[in-house]
Amino acid sequence: MTNAPFRNIEVLVVDDESAIREIVKRNLLTMGYNVSTVDSAENAIRSFEMRSYNILVSDIRLGKMDGLTLGNKLREKDAAVAMVFITGKPTTKGMAAAQQVGAIQYIAKPISPEDLAENMVIAARWNIAQLITRAAEKYFAIRSGRMSILDNKFQRTKAEVKNIALYKQDAALLVELAYGKNPQSTEFFRLMDDKMAPYLRTV
Repeated sequence: MTNAPFRNIEVLVVDDESAIREIVKRNLLTMGYNVSTVDSAENAIRSFEMRSYNILVSDIRLGKMDGLTLGNKLREKDAAVAMVFITGKPTTKGMAAAQQVGAIQYIAKPISPEDLAENMVIAARWNIAQLITRAAEKYFAIRSGRMSILDNKFQRTKAEVKNIALYKQDAALLVELAYGKNPQSTEFFRLMDDKMAPYLRTV
């Protein structure tokens, strides 16, 4: 079974069947993910309002609000969250609808631990790639006073963020820099300063 590619990857599992929630949670904990569970899309939205999650794992068929509607609402607020949808009735149309929402993976029930592990690694790596870009943008904007995706300095910044992230293997550090209200106080920001001091004008 494949383990989580980074430490402290936060996963929210949404399913209205408690047995499925617990099975998925138990498997993900074994793989090294940090896992929270809720029983409805509405509670999922409330959870996302209180904290950041790297990955959403949601059943498509829920209660008043289905998983795809939930995905749409969350995508509007956080483009970096990786979404994995599970369904007991997989169809080509359903897969297309999930992809339109921005799903990284679309899994049919029953889910084997091996399938879950493989799909979660894909989702986690996608999320980490998004966070690396966001963290680099945050750092570059603060330290250079300007932003340009085409700027060579930004590309260098992104490369350094990636290198540090891969070395630390801790998703929480990236989330803290990418989303934190005071990024300059974070450990990752200090590590970036050490790496980028020769290249970027500090203020």
